[in-house]
Amino acid sequence: MEKEALIVSTNKKLKTDFYIWYGILIALGIICFKTSYPFPKLNDSLTIHLQQVIILCLLVGIPGVLIYTKNKMKTLVDVSDIGKRLSLYEKNVRLRQTVFFVLGFLILFIQVFTLMSSALMLFLVIICLCLFIAPTRSRLETEAGIIPPIEESKPAADPTDAESEEEEEEEESGIDDESDIKPQS
Repeated sequence: MEKEALIVSTNKKLKTDFYIWYGILIALGIICFKTSYPFPKLNDSLTIHLQQVIILCLLVGIPGVLIYTKNKMKTLVDVSDIGKRLSLYEKNVRLRQTVFFVLGFLILFIQVFTLMSSALMLFLVIICLCLFIAPTRSRLETEAGIIPPIEESKPAADPTDAESEEEEEEEESGIDDESDIKPQS
């Protein structure tokens, strides 16, 4: 029962924190893209370099954090204590979420101080990608190694394939038909 309580509490904490930060990010996004408050704009040369750095962070940061946390999650199966396993899982999930939310806030910063034309598109991409990392109970159980992942079943064999395999086996054995055998005289 203690295992179940740990799973439920960890899942609840992760979900609560995720949706609070997700709501804050969306609220700030609405404020940044809808208001016409004249924020001070940065120097043009600085703006271009800053936009390039942010786009590079997006292109490297998102796949990088996903690959890193996936590899760290694979090692959780080796931890025998469920409490320690869940705390390590929580740490990895928070790292993944932090990178996504920081990238979202950087895009909002660019929108406010540089008026980058593609900032809205980048922000919407981050918002959509955040939904793919939203914590769920089944994800927690699978990634933390509490239950084994569901293996994909092999497709059912086609009956015509079975017949062709039997024919190939007969050809390989060298005996095609009994009528080919000649009696010795």
